[in-house]
Amino acid sequence: MNYSGAQLRDRTIDAIVTEYKEQLDAALPETRGLFGSVLNDFGPRFTCVDHAREQRLTGMIVSVEKDKEGLVTCLDESRHGLEDGDFVTFTEVQGMTDLNGCNPRKVIVKGPYTFAIGDTSDLGEYVRGGIFTQMKMLKILQFKSLRESLAAPEFFLTDFAKFDRPATPHAGFQALSQFKAQHQCLPQPRNAKDATSLVVLAKKIDPDADEKIITELAYQATGDLPPLAAVIGGFVAQEVLKACSTKFHPMLQHLYFDSLESLPTTLSNEQDCQPLGSRYDGQIAMFGKSFQDKLANHRQFLVGAGAIGCEMLKNWTFSNADPDFVAPGNAMEFLSDDRGKSYNPMCHCHVWSNFEIGDLGFWRGEAYYKFFEYLEQGGFYYERHGWGGAPVHSIGAALFAKKEQIHFFNDVMIG
Repeated sequence: MNYSGAQLRDRTIDAIVTEYKEQLDAALPETRGLFGSVLNDFGPRFTCVDHAREQRLTGMIVSVEKDKEGLVTCLDESRHGLEDGDFVTFTEVQGMTDLNGCNPRKVIVKGPYTFAIGDTSDLGEYVRGGIFTQMKMLKILQFKSLRESLAAPEFFLTDFAKFDRPATPHAGFQALSQFKAQHQCLPQPRNAKDATSLVVLAKKIDPDADEKIITELAYQATGDLPPLAAVIGGFVAQEVLKACSTKFHPMLQHLYFDSLESLPTTLSNEQDCQPLGSRYDGQIAMFGKSFQDKLANHRQFLVGAGAIGCEMLKNWTFSNADPDFVAPGNAMEFLSDDRGKSYNPMCHCHVWSNFEIGDLGFWRGEAYYKFFEYLEQGGFYYERHGWGGAPVHSIGAALFAKKEQIHFFNDVMIG
């Protein structure tokens, strides 16, 4: 089960608990402005087939003691690299042949060149040779339920400079759920009264919660920033793959992330952060209208518009398209799954200018002219590696033309 941030906005913690009583592998992401959280619950007995990403270790040995400890010595100047709790098996051992292909033996590290494998006293005498090979063992992980983990959380640290931070947003996100249940809305941007109410709720959950952090969480509760959503979404996508494949060690169990360093030095007031009914309201709630206007009028020169740079330019364009020129009923979903907040790299669709029947009135119109002028401000057309006419045409057509004004020649092939 995987909720989007928008879906979580309409649910309280109690509602989520009730909905997934039937045991499912759950990855619950949520973003609030510059704050993000992820909860994993893969059940009380999750089997991890390959919890480490490294290749299996192997090495040559020169002796195996015949005793209760079973000390194994590796070839001189050949570190084994094993850790306590690893498992190994053996091949090509002469004399103590019962070790060849034996069931995995648990390792106790004694030094960089030695490790113990347990009782070998009932085996034959070691003569020479042998190779140890690390075995990948099934690992059973126990995840707490949502209610249990809220009461006794296990935190996954994302920033060692903030090692004591996770407990505060852990209380803060729960307080947000309670606030929404009581008021049927989230705290309003930069509203001191709402922030105080949220601090009171958070302090009931954790008396040691940092008031400044909780206050900032209240201020940004209605905020929405695409880059942060991309960070949290990318992380959750990996966790979903781990749950489906049972490969690699999943995150245990609560992750909290914030990027308060991204706030401008001069913060906006409550009036400047009020929603305008525009697509930028999520950013305005965080940074204020004045900052959003500054961002919209920002000029940037990007050197190297290759694969990543090309996507960056498209995102900048989406972030600053003039709503006065955007056509109603446009074809934005042709390029974006979230109404222009980010470019959809999986669509692989372009309006190719080398095979096109176009209305010059459209391409010479004010909307496309302003769009082209904006792109040209940074001068990147003079350094256009990887940036051709197709993406420019695609964005222009998707933004400024109605769906019915665009025809796709699906039955025509060009060579």
